[in-house]
Amino acid sequence: MLHPARHVLTLFALTLLILCSGVATSFAQPSLPFVVTACVRTPTPPVLDGKLDDACWQITRPMEPFGKLTLGSPATHQSTGYLLYDAEKLYIGVHCVEPRIDAVKATVTERDGPTFGDDCIEIFLIPPDSSILARHEERIRYFHFVVNTLGTRYDEIGLENPKLFDGEWEATASRRDDSWELEIAVPFKTLGTTSADGAVWTGNLSRARWIEKEYSSWSPIIRTFHDIPHFGRFVFTSDLGQTEEQIDEIEFHALHDGLLVPELKDAGKALSAAAETVAELPGDSKAKMQKAARRLQGRLRNLQVRLGSLNGTNFRDQWERFHRRLERVRYEANDLRDESIMLAATDGGTRPWHVFITPAMTNDRLLDNRWPHGLASLPSLAMTACRGEYESATFSVYAVRDLADVRLAISDLTCGDAALPGSCVEPFVVKCWYQAGRNVSDLGGRFLTPELLLRDDDLVRVDHRDKRNLVRAQPGSEEYLDASL
Repeated sequence: MLHPARHVLTLFALTLLILCSGVATSFAQPSLPFVVTACVRTPTPPVLDGKLDDACWQITRPMEPFGKLTLGSPATHQSTGYLLYDAEKLYIGVHCVEPRIDAVKATVTERDGPTFGDDCIEIFLIPPDSSILARHEERIRYFHFVVNTLGTRYDEIGLENPKLFDGEWEATASRRDDSWELEIAVPFKTLGTTSADGAVWTGNLSRARWIEKEYSSWSPIIRTFHDIPHFGRFVFTSDLGQTEEQIDEIEFHALHDGLLVPELKDAGKALSAAAETVAELPGDSKAKMQKAARRLQGRLRNLQVRLGSLNGTNFRDQWERFHRRLERVRYEANDLRDESIMLAATDGGTRPWHVFITPAMTNDRLLDNRWPHGLASLPSLAMTACRGEYESATFSVYAVRDLADVRLAISDLTCGDAALPGSCVEPFVVKCWYQAGRNVSDLGGRFLTPELLLRDDDLVRVDHRDKRNLVRAQPGSEEYLDASL
């Protein structure tokens, strides 16, 4: 296989001016990618006044401590969550320590306004049998609720989809001198499910504290509040003591069904897709790729057998090593799939590059070290605009080997008998460099991001090994300065 560093994806953005037209507490202290807590059935529901002084809040288990996003260390100013339920509703209580209570950001008062821009609590719920979530694509199958210190509510399904959901639920907030509290009641019918003793939901509680830009959560997550694989688990129970005795089995099944099995399936899908493409490759590239695919298939079968030997007794000591091996196979399977697609598109690598015509505006990140997959290529580069309007178009050149002295020539643009001179087109290179990410919660990380539009691609150089950005010191200079954060 070719080394990923040799896969060069160069993106050109064309602008056309139309002149003529942490560690969290659960039942135990497992080294798991999530934590587990109890949602206890209450004979008496709380009074929703925003104060956690009802006796029922004492019968459940506190969800604490909250850890800082990405960094993993305990939040400077802690929060504590509580879960209760009865036949009709799920109840959520949250206590937030806040020594600067008069400085909290609280501006949004309208339902479904940008409440997440205030000091707030964000709640994520995934009932496994929700009839409402089942109507949506898998990647957004979760409920997202947000409440600020005024009790203002925001809800959606998935991320940035407020129009998909407008549920009936209640939330009240209260303030003290050094803290604020929330009480929330969500009817099970609003979530398209029912209450059931022994049910296990996926979910999380997160807090945005804008005063000092501290973002924290109950179950340790990475990069963003919407990090579903690291959400915790809520076990619905009428008997807290009995549930604590079953915690090993509960956590094992959550790990097995929620993380290991899906990742194993993902690796298998990528490998199957690679094998199908490899079977149609021409020349010597086919034999080479088939050999790589067979090796990966053998390793995948070994992992499938090994997964069958994990159980509620031995998984704590063995799952991390298993997961590291699985992650490596997943990575190599995806790499093999990308390599096979590349070879198929370039006649077994005999042609030096392949061109994609892609949407100018897309949420898909096209990176310079990865063959784009899952992105539909457009049949041609076409634009429509009015007189005096700027319009954008994008194409991507993927090289199968190192290229030197690459030049871009732009001919006149034609539409029937009409033509525009090539000088109307202003070309830029889309430069990928390392940034903190798209979310304010991506603190401490460096993520390759297609962000800059450059006339001179060499103005910025990127060190992929150390994830550094180097910027030319001055025009014509060969000196580069480290501009990494």
